[in-house]
Amino acid sequence: MANKSSVSRKNSYVWLIGYPKEAILGARLPSGRDAMRTFFFYHKSSKMTVGESARLTFEAVQSFWLKSRLPIRKQQHCIEKIKDLYNEHRQLVKNRKRKRFRWVKAKTVQYKT
Repeated sequence: MANKSSVSRKNSYVWLIGYPKEAILGARLPSGRDAMRTFFFYHKSSKMTVGESARLTFEAVQSFWLKSRLPIRKQQHCIEKIKDLYNEHRQLVKNRKRKRFRWVKAKTVQYKT
């Protein structure tokens, strides 16, 4: 019998973020969670580096900001912001079992809302 290497929905779920999405859909401006879902699609599913994933996520978010004619920060600053969100999420994942840390509780509540 051959081994099947399939990815289940449970394996693709990212804690506090949800399931990765390839594209940001809708008519409203994307939230941080929407951006992180797209980032994790590129980073985990497409197996790209953090920098490449952040750049592609920026391009996806940028189209929404251009449509609404809002001013946009420089690309390098936006990519750094996405990387910072990713690093913050990594720290939360590392410490999610430690309930006694107040900052973990506060950030977890912030992500869930």
